[in-house]
Amino acid sequence: MNTVAEHPVWGVYDEYKAARFNVRYYERQLDKLRRRNLLIELALALSASSVFAGLWFWETAVGGIIWKVLATLAAFLAVYKPIVRLSDQVQQKSEILTNWRLLDDGLQQLVLSISQYRKYDDEMRNSFFTLMKTRTTIIQKEPTEGVDDRLRNKCFEQVNKELPPDNFFVPEE
Repeated sequence: MNTVAEHPVWGVYDEYKAARFNVRYYERQLDKLRRRNLLIELALALSASSVFAGLWFWETAVGGIIWKVLATLAAFLAVYKPIVRLSDQVQQKSEILTNWRLLDDGLQQLVLSISQYRKYDDEMRNSFFTLMKTRTTIIQKEPTEGVDDRLRNKCFEQVNKELPPDNFFVPEE
C-alpha cells in the first residue's frame, strides 16, 4: 500500500507545476522579446523620421553629438534586427507558450477532477498519460539553448507560492 507521499497522483501534481512553471517562464521570455523588438522598432522609426530629425535641438552642439550617436545606433540596429530575427523568436516563443498553456489547462482540469471526485482512477490515469504525450511533443519543439537561470529561479518561486503541496488532494487507496 502506498503512503500519501508515494501516491501516484503526485505525478499529476508535479507535471501540473512543471507546466505552470513553463507558462510563467515563456510568458516572461516573450514579454522581454516583445519589449526589445518594440525598442528597436521605435529607434529605427525615430531615426528615419524627418520631423524628429528636424527638431531644433539637434542643431546645438550637444544635440549634434546625440544625433550622431542615435544615427550610429540606428545603423547598428538596422543590421542587428534581421540577424537576430526577433520576429521569428517572438513567433516561436508564442507557439511554445500557447502549447504550454493548453497543457497547463488540461492538467488543471485533471487536478480539479481528482479533487472534486476525491479519487484518482484509471480514466484519470489515461487522461494523464495522454497529456504526457502532448508534453513530449512540446518539449521536442523547445529551443535547447539560452536558459535564463535567474528567470528560471524566479518562476520556480512563483509557481511554488501559487501551488503549494497542501493545495492538492491525495486520495486514499
